Amino acid sequence: MISDTSINVACTLIPVQGYHLLLPNHCISEVLMCSNIEDYHSPSHWCIGQVPWMHEKRPIVSFEKLEANIQLANKKKSIIIILQLPTSGSGPGSQSSNNEMFHFGLLANRIPQVVQANEQSLDREINPTNPHHYAMSYVMINGKPALIPDIQRIAKLLQKQVRKTA
Repeated sequence: MISDTSINVACTLIPVQGYHLLLPNHCISEVLMCSNIEDYHSPSHWCIGQVPWMHEKRPIVSFEKLEANIQLANKKKSIIIILQLPTSGSGPGSQSSNNEMFHFGLLANRIPQVVQANEQSLDREINPTNPHHYAMSYVMINGKPALIPDIQRIAKLLQKQVRKTA
């Protein structure tokens, strides 16, 4: 008998300007259709606004602006992916039992697509023609090139930004 040891990971393929981002579904809290992004007074060009979510205003990051300062199209009607990460000192491997999460928005160009990442659908590493500073890896998923963003690094950068503006 042949055992099936293939592992499926439910992921979301997020379209951003020029490429796709691939994230596991457990990092995503919600996908919002946003008719108006509120201003966020940030000195960083990549923090493009804020959105009310769960009784708090959450900052929104543009991956395109963070990576390459790409000019964005009209942000009046946007898709915002609310991401969740354990705050510093919580989560797997930490000594703290604190289960607090840090939430922030990620701007998407179109509605994201749910995909299954497994050995058949994922080519682990491709050689990028354009290296990205905030990507952990470059992959092909179901024949589409995608970046796996370093969301821990982005969240730390954003948390510093939030503390500066508070």
